[in-house]
Amino acid sequence: MTKISVKRIRPLLLTALLSVMLCMLPGVGLAAAQLESESLDMVSQACQDQQKDNNNIQLLFRDIESEVSPVRYNGNRVGQRYFYALPNNDSVRFDVLQPAGQPVRFVLELRREDRPSLFIGMDKDCIVREARRIVYQNGQAIKLELLDKGLNRLSDELLNPEPVGSDFAVVDSAVAVAMVDSGVNYLLPEINRRLARDSTGRMLGYDFWEMDARPFDVHSAGSPFFVQRHGTRTASLMLSEAGEVRLVSYRYPRPDMQRMSQLVEHADSLGVRIIGLPLGSNREEDWLTFLEAAKARPHILFIVSAGNNGRDIDAKPVYPASMDLENMVVVTSADDFVRPAERTNWGKKSVDYLLPAERQKVIKFSGEQGLASGSSYAVSRMVALAAKLLSISPDMDTAQLQAAIKARSITPVETTWVRIGYIPDPLKEEGTPKFDLVASEMMNQNKSVQYSLSLNLLQLDSRWQKELVLEAVEGANKILEQCQLSIDAVNFYSMNARDYLQDLETGSAYTILQEFRALLPESRGVEILFARESRMEVVFEAEAFGPGNTATRPWLQDSVWIAYGSRDLPVTIAHELFHVLSNTGGHAPSPQNLMSAESSLENTELTPAQCSLAKTYFTRGDSDSSE
Repeated sequence: MTKISVKRIRPLLLTALLSVMLCMLPGVGLAAAQLESESLDMVSQACQDQQKDNNNIQLLFRDIESEVSPVRYNGNRVGQRYFYALPNNDSVRFDVLQPAGQPVRFVLELRREDRPSLFIGMDKDCIVREARRIVYQNGQAIKLELLDKGLNRLSDELLNPEPVGSDFAVVDSAVAVAMVDSGVNYLLPEINRRLARDSTGRMLGYDFWEMDARPFDVHSAGSPFFVQRHGTRTASLMLSEAGEVRLVSYRYPRPDMQRMSQLVEHADSLGVRIIGLPLGSNREEDWLTFLEAAKARPHILFIVSAGNNGRDIDAKPVYPASMDLENMVVVTSADDFVRPAERTNWGKKSVDYLLPAERQKVIKFSGEQGLASGSSYAVSRMVALAAKLLSISPDMDTAQLQAAIKARSITPVETTWVRIGYIPDPLKEEGTPKFDLVASEMMNQNKSVQYSLSLNLLQLDSRWQKELVLEAVEGANKILEQCQLSIDAVNFYSMNARDYLQDLETGSAYTILQEFRALLPESRGVEILFARESRMEVVFEAEAFGPGNTATRPWLQDSVWIAYGSRDLPVTIAHELFHVLSNTGGHAPSPQNLMSAESSLENTELTPAQCSLAKTYFTRGDSDSSE
């Protein structure tokens, strides 16, 4: 028997593979399966060669003409690409990837009739970690098949399913709202029953990417094998806050942005008054037809994302946010300190409003609950607010609607980020939360104390029992008495308000504290709010706010928030009160000290220096803002 060397086997395998490819007839199932099998053999063989000798990749492909080029990411070379053009518009793209500090990976993408067909991803151990196949019907990609390591189908991801009907009828008087994104998962009941429909029950949105009446949530710009799902999340947040609206969903025309004018015209024909655009780009030319169409329709309010590039778009524009359009509102997401959140854009001229849009509850494409952050979700919240305002006063024109939105904003202390201001609580409704005084008590007076403090306690979560809270306050009082400080009066209130107000969050806290303090005397003391949980980015069981950490959110000053389930309540209350009184956020190294970072019932000691610092609360003015 004649022996063939290993180096001879490699080109023979590839030649056999390409011979199979050359005789393939498009659309023949057996040929497609054969081609996929040979593709798997090819990437496996290449992986084994790479393990032996990095130069063997070149040997594998040396007898076949190919295009060889570097693969770059963010300007850095991360691998090598081999591209083979075959008859009938078929092709193979093979990447050997090895970003700095990471193990090598192998990726093969097969295209048939110039359409993406198969993806195989293999790790350094030559094990298939990801394989996907796109299935077409009448030239339309209808689903992604997720495959095992042998390319056998495991499950499907739908790409363009038939819309389903709904037995839910939105009232005719509901405001029609359009969201322009990657579409929505209209198969989810939570989305489906809120869609705008005609008299026959037909969904009224449109897909301007693929030009059909199926705006299904698919964003394939990065890779057709790994689609992103964005529109379901942005639409679900808007729907959860907007009340009774009819959603007109659009899939934006990424292949031809000139179609944006058709999209605006389509929405106008349906009577849409508010259009949300949680998207944008760096190319002004992509948005020129949109600008022309929007200017021609002053009766429509366009609400646009400032983007998520972490930059000043006055200096480096994003479109359409940076365009001059009177009937447009541009929004960005605020962090807990009323600044643009990490990654999000700002602009004193180009961006109108900051909104709290981090860690928002959304419905994901799968139907599961999730959290999402960024300027896109500021669009969702602003669209919902505008829709509610318009539903209350449907005769408002666009200028009046913009004025009504502005009336809901406040001017932050720091005004360099946006043009108009901050909308702390887009969910705030007409009327005020109801506060009931449950108990008013005087603490046992210690005649030797130097200063006395009044507390106003507010029960946000009904699980906080009055007796437990008052007992803990009495324990905190005994701890503070060592500094010649005493709690002399305690008022315990309960609040009847919407669910979201039970949690600590910078924006919604504005609603609570503004209304609550209106009931209290001018010399009100410190407010302690017994909440359900914290929705702040950095979560603490209890959090205190003095002048030092409230410069951009002054409504939080002189308040303490304690989440349900907090441990060692007497010590916790005394600890957080000390933060407010001393206007410091530091902790003490001694494990017995009240201000130890680790809470314990044994942490009760305060030094003379700490006591002196706590007493500055009683002498400081409202303008003080030490650390």
